[in-house]
Amino acid sequence: MDWNKGLKSSVPYLVLLFGLLAFLYGTFGTFQSSEWKDFWSGLGKTMVASGVFALLLKTIQFMGVFKEELTKIIFEPRYLNNRNDLPTYWEKVTTELVKNKFPSISKKLMRDITESYLPTKHSIYYDDFDLFINLKSFNKGIAEFENSLSLNIICNDGKEKCEYRFNHFMPYKEDEGEVFFELDYLKVDDAAEKPKKTVSKENKVVINSFLLELTGKDRYKIERKEIKRYNLIDDNIYNYTANKIIHNFKVAIQHPTNISVELKKCGTICDFSLKKVTNQFKEYKYEGIVYPQQGFIVFFKINK
Repeated sequence: MDWNKGLKSSVPYLVLLFGLLAFLYGTFGTFQSSEWKDFWSGLGKTMVASGVFALLLKTIQFMGVFKEELTKIIFEPRYLNNRNDLPTYWEKVTTELVKNKFPSISKKLMRDITESYLPTKHSIYYDDFDLFINLKSFNKGIAEFENSLSLNIICNDGKEKCEYRFNHFMPYKEDEGEVFFELDYLKVDDAAEKPKKTVSKENKVVINSFLLELTGKDRYKIERKEIKRYNLIDDNIYNYTANKIIHNFKVAIQHPTNISVELKKCGTICDFSLKKVTNQFKEYKYEGIVYPQQGFIVFFKINK
C-alpha cells in the first residue's frame, strides 16, 4: 500500500529526528542520576549515526537507480537517432572497446569499419545468394558457360527506389569477337523483366552493365541466367566481387571431367566450406556476411 511505502521511506528521517531529540534531551535535560543522562545522550548519538548512515545508503541507492535509468535513456534508439555526432561517438566507444590499441592508425581503422563494413551507405542487401556456375562444354580451348543465380533483395524501406545492378567483364586478346555474353532471362518475383543494358570497352575488356529499378516492396526474389563463351586457356579464372552486403552465399560448380576446379576466398573473413564434391561437381557455402569488395575466385585447370 502507498502509506506503507511512505512509512518505510520516512524511517531514516524519523530515526534521525528521534536521535537528535534524545541527544539534546541527554545533553541539556535535568536528571537525578548521571547514568540516565549518559543513557539518553548515548542513545541519541547512536540513533543520529544510524539515521545519517541510512540516509547516505538511500542516497547511494537512488543515485544507482538514477544512473541506470539515465543510461537506458542515453542508449535508447530514439535518443541516438537525434544525435548528430554518432560517428564521433562510435569512434570513442570502439577505441575504448579495443583499449586504445594502435592509436596511430585507430582513426583509419574506424573510418574503414564505418564506411566499408557497417551498412551506413547501403539501403539494400542480398540474402540467400545461390550461384550455379555450369561449364557446359569445353572444345578446342573455348568454354561455354550457362550460369544461373537466385537471391533475395532485402530493402530497408519498400517505399524507396531500389536499384539492382550487376556487371560482367569479358577480357579478350585481339578482337572482341573472341568473347560472347548474353543475358538469357531476368525474373523478379517470377515475372520476366528487361533491365537497362549498356556495353562499353576498356583496356581490351568488354563490360556489360545492367540496371533494374524496383520499388514498392521490402523484399524481391531475383532469378537470372546468362550465357558466356570465351577462351578458357587464355582466361582460366572466374571471379566474383560483391557490390552489396550478402548474407549466406552458396556457389555450385558443374564442369567436365577433363577440367578440375578450385575455389578460393577473396577478402572474406572466413573460408567457403566445401559441402559436396564429385568428379564433375562441387558445392561451397559461406554461412555469414560477405561485405562489398569481397568474394571468391574459381580456378579452372585443364587436365592433360
